[in-house]
Amino acid sequence: MLDQAGTLRFAELPLTVVEQRILQVCVAPAANVPAAVERLVAAAGARPNALAALRPSIVALLALLAVRALPDAASLPAGWVGRLRTALALERTRAREFGKIAGGILADARMRSLEPLVSKGAAIAATSYPEGFERHTSRLSLLVRDQGAYAAAEALLLDHGCRLESNVPSRSRQVYRHSSGMPVFVFGGRNCTRMRDFHYDTLRATAREAVVAGQIAMVPAPQALWTELVYRAYALKGEIGPQWFVDAAWFMHAPGFDPFDLSVLHQDSRITLPYRAYAEQLARWLSSDREASFET
Repeated sequence: MLDQAGTLRFAELPLTVVEQRILQVCVAPAANVPAAVERLVAAAGARPNALAALRPSIVALLALLAVRALPDAASLPAGWVGRLRTALALERTRAREFGKIAGGILADARMRSLEPLVSKGAAIAATSYPEGFERHTSRLSLLVRDQGAYAAAEALLLDHGCRLESNVPSRSRQVYRHSSGMPVFVFGGRNCTRMRDFHYDTLRATAREAVVAGQIAMVPAPQALWTELVYRAYALKGEIGPQWFVDAAWFMHAPGFDPFDLSVLHQDSRITLPYRAYAEQLARWLSSDREASFET
């Protein structure tokens, strides 16, 4: 019997109708985007300020909304086009700054010698979105072989303007802060700490190359990134945010990846992740003939 972590629920409910429709535009298959935009405009009642009163977690999605809605700018209410173009410009500027910081770290020969895996948001952005900047990415997460690599990682991160901010008692991760404010996470051995077998060697065996911050880096395979996503929701007892939902939806639509094929997904000896329950609930939310309310 599934515990409460087997059911997904938005931590920030209730979402407004406009926020729900924004999510629908962000996750719709390309052919369905025009209809999703039409539903968004109808829900907003053509109010020019409808995009001004959004919670921060939805504001973080406006660049993706812009990419999907601006091609038919003539159908948008007055005031929306300027708001979306501004959001898109800000996100591209932020992505350039992320690229400078993260790119410098990943290009460093000392970092390459540690053979890190770029994981979490930056890896999802690089592998699951048409353009990485479309996914708001504000931190760099690196998985190194074990905690023995921490000293070398710290030395090079110091040279790149990062200072150690916290070192959890278990030493499972270290958190650095760049002078710009951007956090850099370094995980030693495992980045899903409650999973016994989902460790660096397992992920490295199926990792693949991707362009992250302008550099060729190794990232976990799609099935491993999916496990990270499912684990993150499971660890929070099924609570998710809008970004988690959008990430999961892009995985659900990705060609060549089937979240219902449990044979390719990690099965851990310590915990059993609710892969199927989450995939089924996401499929219901993403159903094209369903007016999503995102309730459980």
